[in-house]
Amino acid sequence: MLWNQLEDLDFADDLALLSHTQQQVYEKSSIVAENSTHLGLNIHKGKCKVLKINTINTSPIMLEGEPLQEVDDCTYLGSIVNKQGGTDADVKARIGKARTAFLQLKNIWSSRDLSIKTKIRVFNTNVKFDYQELLHNSSFCLVPRGRRLGSFRFLEALQVGDSEVCLSKTLSRHASFHNRSVGSDRILALRQQTQFLWDAYFSSVTKIVLTTLECLNPCRGEAGIIDVLSKSPSQEFTAVIQAVTPLQSQQQPIFKLIHAVAKSKFCAQIVVLWNCEKPPPPRNKWPSITTPFSIIEGKRKTMSGRFFPHQAIKTDAVLSLDEDSVLSTNEVDFAFIVWQSFPDRIVGYPARSHYWDSGKGRWGYTSKWTNEYSMVLTGAAFYHRYYHHLYTYYLPTSLLSMVDQLANCEDILMNFLVSAVTKLPPIKVTQKKQYKETMMQQDWLHASRWADPDHFAQRQSCMNSFTSWFGFMPLLHSQLRLDPVLFKDQVSILRKKYRDIERL
Repeated sequence: MLWNQLEDLDFADDLALLSHTQQQVYEKSSIVAENSTHLGLNIHKGKCKVLKINTINTSPIMLEGEPLQEVDDCTYLGSIVNKQGGTDADVKARIGKARTAFLQLKNIWSSRDLSIKTKIRVFNTNVKFDYQELLHNSSFCLVPRGRRLGSFRFLEALQVGDSEVCLSKTLSRHASFHNRSVGSDRILALRQQTQFLWDAYFSSVTKIVLTTLECLNPCRGEAGIIDVLSKSPSQEFTAVIQAVTPLQSQQQPIFKLIHAVAKSKFCAQIVVLWNCEKPPPPRNKWPSITTPFSIIEGKRKTMSGRFFPHQAIKTDAVLSLDEDSVLSTNEVDFAFIVWQSFPDRIVGYPARSHYWDSGKGRWGYTSKWTNEYSMVLTGAAFYHRYYHHLYTYYLPTSLLSMVDQLANCEDILMNFLVSAVTKLPPIKVTQKKQYKETMMQQDWLHASRWADPDHFAQRQSCMNSFTSWFGFMPLLHSQLRLDPVLFKDQVSILRKKYRDIERL
């Protein structure tokens, strides 16, 4: 033969000629006919078939002056090949043959006189395959229900990149099986996803254990953090003001704060958490506003009470405020707009940072103005109300008792919690650094807890106690600060949306 021998496969008296061009077909068929004549063999032209794949040439293939029959499909190496390519026809044919063979053995499969072991031996004598090869060449793998076989088959399919079809309702809330057919692009995407799942969650004992612990967390009846925070953020917020000082004058900062917050078009209601030893004054002693206003008197006057999930809080967004916080309506509105883009984070004004003190071998807390921060204090910040639930029911009693005993560090603990859940830092808005009322010399205003000389030392200690319980330092530094568009730009003040922010 004068052509590449690898292209020619001779089975008994059948010969398959594979060619890339029509000229090659003429040359090969002529040589075959010539050599066959020398050997006393004749080519049966009626049995010769031609299958053209991916060609626009319509000229017939001739053999000894006669055209050969063109067909749409043929059997090659035991497989069905057609013009369209693919394996659908061959797979259907093989399934049909297997179905026919098994139907012929129906009496054996349904017989009650034969044991399972005998039936398996009959099955093995009729079906010969390499399981690993079959698994690697499959696009989908049926995973039966069951703890032993099901779990093992599921992991095998993940490891080789098969897409699993689970014959059970166990994963009904995590996966949806409604497609009648799956395209090649989708199959590739599913293979990539199974490889990610295997590498991320099942490729080692350590990853399996961590995956199990993570799955167990939402099974305690708590809403999943992803499900809660992935919903569209609410269009309104609830302002929660922590009040620890008796009302003695309408000049107190809390009055000014309530008026500023009530003017916000996004404010749904204002809730005052009354944690003062004296009873709260009647409603007519409070500012006259149109925004819904309510007072919740805590049974236990504790710092952790400000993060209790009260039923009165109906909106997802919570604006947490200290009674002596100083914010304008523009500042409230801008911070809320930013929070709507980051509903899983703490968004606010007072920023603080942590650092590692190598000399003392411990974590430190600082309020210095630096180029980065890792905390936004909850004295003037937005966050999702779901964190009230986590703070109250997820954190251990030992940490909450420590916060209540010190009457300090509840804002640091909330930052620890949110960063541990999201693995993200908080977000500071605008350049504002001072957010507290500085008029502390008035007789009607008690000394702020921030003026306590032990206050800062207690916060240093809290940092390390919290880190010890979490097992790592969850706080992350950020150098991002968000300001309004046109902030400090040399344009007319009338073109700016949040005009008051630049004057503050």
